[in-house]
Amino acid sequence: MMTTTYPGFDALAGHTYIALTTFRGNDTAVPTPVWSARDGDRLVLLTLAPADKLKRLSNDAHVRVASSEGRSKLLGTEIEARGRILTPEEHPGTDGALTSKYGWQKRASLLAMRLRGSEIAYIELRRTDGELI
Repeated sequence: MMTTTYPGFDALAGHTYIALTTFRGNDTAVPTPVWSARDGDRLVLLTLAPADKLKRLSNDAHVRVASSEGRSKLLGTEIEARGRILTPEEHPGTDGALTSKYGWQKRASLLAMRLRGSEIAYIELRRTDGELI
């Protein structure tokens, strides 16, 4: 089986944060800093639900991503991608990639989210030149 790599996602590998840019109904771009991890040819993200970015993503799957300093200041060129919110059944496979990258920080964040009663959502991003499943 041949694996396709997309150099643009490779450029994000060494960064703690990426800026996920979603779009409002009037096409206004809204960048948000998020944690991400590479999982094969996709990026996976973790966020709280409900979140405005999830609403925007469910209305428009087109997103842009770039390396970020953590406050949405872009550090690199934006990459066009498509995103989708993963179902709860897909969470366990996604969780491992994020845990591998962020380790104890991710575990502590998840614990804090759960103690506050927060819902957790995972997002999958694929390059627009890749196939979104």
